[in-house]
Amino acid sequence: MLIFGCFCCLPSSLWATQGVTSKEIRIGTHTAMSGPAATWGLGAVKALRFHFAEVNAAGGIHGRQLRLIAEDHQYQVVRARQAANKLVLHDRVFVMLAALGTSMNQVALPLQEEHNVANLFPYTSARLMSEPFHPLKFTASVSYFDQARALVRHFHQQKLQRFCLMHQNTDYGREMLDGVEAGLQELGMSLNAVETHSPTETNFLNTLLRLREADCEVVLLGTILGDTIRILQTRQSLQWNVTMAGNVSAYDQIIVDRAGTAADGFLATASIEMLYPETLTSSVAQDFFAKYQAEYGESPNNAVQMAYFYARILTHALQLAGPELNSEKLTTALESMNNYQDELGGPVLQFGPSDHEGIEKPLLAEVQHGQWRTVRSVMD
Repeated sequence: MLIFGCFCCLPSSLWATQGVTSKEIRIGTHTAMSGPAATWGLGAVKALRFHFAEVNAAGGIHGRQLRLIAEDHQYQVVRARQAANKLVLHDRVFVMLAALGTSMNQVALPLQEEHNVANLFPYTSARLMSEPFHPLKFTASVSYFDQARALVRHFHQQKLQRFCLMHQNTDYGREMLDGVEAGLQELGMSLNAVETHSPTETNFLNTLLRLREADCEVVLLGTILGDTIRILQTRQSLQWNVTMAGNVSAYDQIIVDRAGTAADGFLATASIEMLYPETLTSSVAQDFFAKYQAEYGESPNNAVQMAYFYARILTHALQLAGPELNSEKLTTALESMNNYQDELGGPVLQFGPSDHEGIEKPLLAEVQHGQWRTVRSVMD
């Protein structure tokens, strides 16, 4: 990995602190609390507020309370730019945490970097979140590009030869296309067929008929929630028994619940394993599930689980950074978390001075009997 810049050659003004007072640390997020990705955004905000309330009730971080400021961008780029402007320039947040969407993060990053606001663990696995290297960018997920390459290798090992792809005509979808094509090129192969659609498309009948005509053995998806559900339902209505697989954007219990039996056998890559009440092994995870259930009357879904995990990483790093908090000390604290596994469970994080990606290889999960089950814990 090429590293552009280093702490010693950055201007001293880079580390000017905002969002930190003697009494509080302001943490921002721009996400979708309405619109097509509201399931993720609402779940993430719930989880962040839940964990910060836990920390604040225990006295905060070095005597400071954590204050979350959340803005709804409705999964729209223009609104994301407006939200980032408010959070960075008006609210003057210290860090941005769990911001949702590839294009939405993309428009916010230049402003954040200009004002020294770290971008931590966004709800997108786009390569842009970690490349090019920047001291203020941290992720805890495998990129869409590398997830796509891993899927290609997996199905090639299963002796499948005819690969097809359906993807949104967005930055996110195009990264999935780039990864699939790169993975196939490494094997001396190419796609049999490619179909694109808008994020709001609802009718996939003709698309799937064309892909069936192309004789696909596996259809890879660069989709999110609603389109994945409708694609799986349409596949079932056509009685087309083709293998389908997506990435972390389709790794959600809502797909299983709404698609029903149409989701059976669907595969997806992910970076963090989804937990269920009956699969919990950590006492910390059991306590979280019980308290969340008592607070909200439901078990935490995948969006909640991920954000809670991200929030715990941040608060652990804030503790390590010490009472004289600034961005440089937070960055150093995060970089010291090498071979770190949170008490909640989850993957072992591998941060370092030249590596802010955290997780190197995805897992592979399959829908079985109404739940996601990990079938490969590490994909090479």
